[in-house]
Amino acid sequence: MIPEEEFAFLYPPPPGDLLTHDPTESFEIGQWWTNGSELLRLNQDASFSLYDSLNRYHPPQEHGRWSKQSYAVMWLEPYGLLPRERVRVRITRIDGELTLDIPKLKPMFAIEAAPAAIEDGLIGMWSGTQGEIHLAGDLRYIFSPESVTGVGLAGHKGRWELSDSTLQLHPDVLAMGTFEFTLVTGESGLVLASPRGDYEYDAAARRNE
Repeated sequence: MIPEEEFAFLYPPPPGDLLTHDPTESFEIGQWWTNGSELLRLNQDASFSLYDSLNRYHPPQEHGRWSKQSYAVMWLEPYGLLPRERVRVRITRIDGELTLDIPKLKPMFAIEAAPAAIEDGLIGMWSGTQGEIHLAGDLRYIFSPESVTGVGLAGHKGRWELSDSTLQLHPDVLAMGTFEFTLVTGESGLVLASPRGDYEYDAAARRNE
C-alpha cells in the first residue's frame, strides 16, 4: 500500500488544484493562521481550534485533530457528538505567501502570534482586601483568601471568562455560584470592582512568575 505522503507525488492534483510553489521546497506549517475574520490554531500535539473571531479566548467554533498529507494537502478532523467527515485543506501560495485554503472560508495566512486581546492584559495576579486572584492564560483561576480563619471567603478555583467589561469567575464547585467583577479604570490602571471589594493588578507578581 502506498503511503499517503507519497501518493500525492505519484498522482498529481486535479486540474485547478495545481500549486504555485515547488513541491520539493521545505516549509513548516506554523501555529497561527488568519484571514482577518477567522483564526486557526494548529498545535504541535496535532490538535486544532478554529475560531469565528480573532479572539483566541472565545470558545472555538470547531476543534479536533489536524494532519499534513503532503506538500499540497492537509486535513482537519473536527470532533463532535456525531461522526463528521474530515475537511480537505489546500496548501498553496498567494503572492508568494504560504496559505491554507479551507472550504467556505477566505484563504488563511500565517502570523507569528495570535492577535492581541483584552484578556491578555488580565492574566496574572490581582490583589485585594479579601485575598488574591490569579488568572491564568488557559482561562483557569485560583482564588487565595487573605486569611484561612474567620468568616471570609474560602479559597477556590475554576474557570474565568470576560464578557464585555465583566469578569466572571466560575468555581469548579457549582454550589458556590458565579463571582462577577466589573473592569474599571483606576488611578494606577485597571481595577476589578465588586460589592465585596476591589482588586488591583499586581505587576510585581507577574514579573516574578
